[in-house]
Amino acid sequence: MKWLNLICLSLFLFSCATKTKRATPEGLYGQEFLTKIEKIKEVFKKGETASAVSELVKLDDKGLNQSEQSLKYNLQGVIEFTDGHYKEAEKSFNKALSTVEKDESIRAQIYLNIASTHFKQNKYEKAFSEFSKIESQQLSDQELKKYHNLHLALATQLNKPDEIMEALVDLLATVKTFPELKTSPQMEKLSERYMKLSASEKTRILEKFEGKSSVAVSYLGYIEAQNFIAHGEKEKAKDHLTWLEKHYPPQPEIEMALKNIDHAEINLADFDGHSLGVILPLSGDKESFGRKAMMGIELALSELFKDSKVVLHTKDSQAQGVVGALRVQELIDQDKVSVIIGGLFPDEAAEEYLEAKKRGIVFISLSPINLAKEMKDKFLIEVTGSIESQVAALLSETMIKNFGKRIGLFYPETGLGEAYVNEFFRVAESKGFSITEVQSYKKDTIDFRDSVEKMLSLKFTKERKEELDYLSSVYSHEKNKSIKRLQILNPIVDFDWVFLPAYPNEALQIMPIFNYYDANNLKYFGGPSWRSDLLRKNQPKIGSINLVAEDSSKFDGTFGKKFFEKYQVYPKLLETLAYDSMSVAFDLIIQKKIEDRGDLSSFLESPKELQGLTGKWILQDGVWLKDLVLNKITKGEVETIN
Repeated sequence: MKWLNLICLSLFLFSCATKTKRATPEGLYGQEFLTKIEKIKEVFKKGETASAVSELVKLDDKGLNQSEQSLKYNLQGVIEFTDGHYKEAEKSFNKALSTVEKDESIRAQIYLNIASTHFKQNKYEKAFSEFSKIESQQLSDQELKKYHNLHLALATQLNKPDEIMEALVDLLATVKTFPELKTSPQMEKLSERYMKLSASEKTRILEKFEGKSSVAVSYLGYIEAQNFIAHGEKEKAKDHLTWLEKHYPPQPEIEMALKNIDHAEINLADFDGHSLGVILPLSGDKESFGRKAMMGIELALSELFKDSKVVLHTKDSQAQGVVGALRVQELIDQDKVSVIIGGLFPDEAAEEYLEAKKRGIVFISLSPINLAKEMKDKFLIEVTGSIESQVAALLSETMIKNFGKRIGLFYPETGLGEAYVNEFFRVAESKGFSITEVQSYKKDTIDFRDSVEKMLSLKFTKERKEELDYLSSVYSHEKNKSIKRLQILNPIVDFDWVFLPAYPNEALQIMPIFNYYDANNLKYFGGPSWRSDLLRKNQPKIGSINLVAEDSSKFDGTFGKKFFEKYQVYPKLLETLAYDSMSVAFDLIIQKKIEDRGDLSSFLESPKELQGLTGKWILQDGVWLKDLVLNKITKGEVETIN
């Protein structure tokens, strides 16, 4: 349960050093004593914990009043906890509690530290009991964050659903806008729990947190209103949004939804089962990609649909989400399409899908959709395999058997990267995996060294000062001074494998940097795009390159031959995905005989399967998951891992 460990670690450092909300009562601490305490804190911050404790011991209790003793032992407990001496820390915190007098702020800090120490010793009931004694209004803003993190960790361990939601709401209290919430892991957890509640339970939650004026809770209500709109319940949505506007901080999204609700296209569209829509960038900078995709689509039309009456309607998205959404409306209203294939790039895919979702039209996306799982539904099929599909395949018994259960995540600060991280955190614990290291890097960066150093704990020289001093001494006596030593500290690799949600060219820039910092023989995993010529060619130089993708052993080569016969070139990933999207549409429209809204509604009522060129999709818990497997690249070939 790595995220709980990360929370716990943050609970203690410098807790007694934070500035409290209220002024310290006069006369409790002597100026000479406070000066000494500040000097000891500085020593502690440098990582010299033994020296800090030694200086604290020199402060004889006989010369201290009770309040000063309380401050002393609280700091001693923090230092002992930092060194992992939890029992000793517990004794020190209890000594601090026994001598605290009028400083209610310190009392609250001590209870926070005691509860946290019990947590680290797996005494969860006892920790919760001490936690309940904390007067949170006495804590500083920094300490409040630690308080809410501990609340979440304890509620999770003790399986207290309402407490978990309350802690998540409190952790999100400082977020002021909906866009900020969309990238928050805490919001992901809160939304997931909320969407599983019954209608009456959802109402109870909204009313319970009304006094907190929480933007996070307002966002939950907004999601619910959007679901009402999607299912044609206009009046319910209007009542919901009006109530939110009255009881929660104003948000532009709620105001806009109320303004447009009477004109919203919320009725499920009628369609013609013989009408199929395609939206691709067919002009502008990305036109070449759209043309390549059309090659796969046209081959499928001539091969799969040759005996059908299906008519293909093609629109140009110009690689813009706003334009793509308008094209979706045109295909639905003018051409009465039953299925739309589009979303060649993630930036346009989400907007095109959400527009199709409003009208209940199946959208087959050529790229992953960077939306939270609760925003997806049975009308979305991600042909590459959704993020949820990929993570489900990665967090499997096969992975544990072959690679281990400790995960490192190295991801870009983009919607795609954050979506992967959120899904890993959502699922990992329940599957028996631990996320032991998480590190991001800036979008569009070309220098990954700083982030890799952080991933390998090479940046934290203060925390590793004792080790650094020792190794510096050893290396200073090396006879061969011509050796250029990149770094003195050894990298800390506390994960069995690392997942990189990056495209092949970027991944190929990142992986050698880990070797550059002596983190050799790492096992790298990526998504379906890693089935590329670039990574196949460079795998021998890198080492263990693996991916989650379709089972390549099931491909018989027929598609490649037919593609070559038609175009005199062999298909690459993009052309294959485009053909695959058409093969899924063929299974849905022709094989499953979906000709009207009634047929589609009946088909989507229970778990179903759809078959494509590269695999099958299973309707599970209201979303389509692709059946993916683990693969490895060896000697230029992609092989399935069993």
